[in-house]
Amino acid sequence: MHGSHAYRTNTPDSDMDLRGVAIPPEPYFLGFHSIFEQNIVGQNGSDEDTVIYDIRKFFKLAVDCNPNVIELLYVPDRCIQFATTIGEKILANRDLFLSQKAKFKFSGFAMAQMKRMKTHRGWLLSPPNHEPTRAEYGLGPNPELSPVVREAIKLLIKSNIDLSRILKEEAVEAYKKERAYHNSVETWSHFLKWRSERNPARAKLEAKFGYDTKDAMHLVRVMRMAKEIILTGKVLVERPDREELLAIKHGAWKYEEILGWADKHDTEINEIYDDPARNCVLPHTANMNKLENLCVELNKEFLDFKKV
Repeated sequence: MHGSHAYRTNTPDSDMDLRGVAIPPEPYFLGFHSIFEQNIVGQNGSDEDTVIYDIRKFFKLAVDCNPNVIELLYVPDRCIQFATTIGEKILANRDLFLSQKAKFKFSGFAMAQMKRMKTHRGWLLSPPNHEPTRAEYGLGPNPELSPVVREAIKLLIKSNIDLSRILKEEAVEAYKKERAYHNSVETWSHFLKWRSERNPARAKLEAKFGYDTKDAMHLVRVMRMAKEIILTGKVLVERPDREELLAIKHGAWKYEEILGWADKHDTEINEIYDDPARNCVLPHTANMNKLENLCVELNKEFLDFKKV
């Protein structure tokens, strides 16, 4: 079990998040017709949300210190519903996946939650009321630049090349207008998706407090985990601050408090990480050779067993 049941922030109406790791049969390794990376079951309204990862994808995500995947390695025993000897070996070697990269991934995840919270608050307080039109951006009914030219200009901008030395000013301005229009259309699409898929209970909290309090709870949780990991090397999935997190979810902190807290703690985490006197218990990078050998060993063990 993952999610709120693992964090102990679940309530009676919380969905069940189930996660697993699997080794696919031999044809998925040796053939080309069948490909398996992960299987997702029961999203969009279901009471259960299940994701099963191919062991190779799981290892890649864990080595990258993906917060959701790292958490799976450290859920309390009560959350592990079934584990084979191969699964037990992965758990026994879980510390091999942790590195200082976790600082960037966890704090980055938290700041992404803050960005999403700000976006949703904007939609809540001042929702867009129509799909953007080309005319609103000073554009004609048809694009002046072909997709190939737009992509070329985009690459030039990324390369910090002075466009005025290569293109006419009219072409650059046309690109900027097209880009602004497409960004606005994309935002409109995200707004419609958010509006149609909002959880009713979560929407009530948003309406009451003026922001997504569940996003705020996860922002605080993940930011604290980032600090705990770089200071102690421990991944505390089952939260000792459960009561405070639930209070945040139910609006105990004002929106401005959340933003101020997040900025302060992001700065603090950066200062801790950059402190030359800090004796970090985590390696700079994971031991890729050990993890590669472990993955090969586990796959061989499973495939050899299936042949018996």
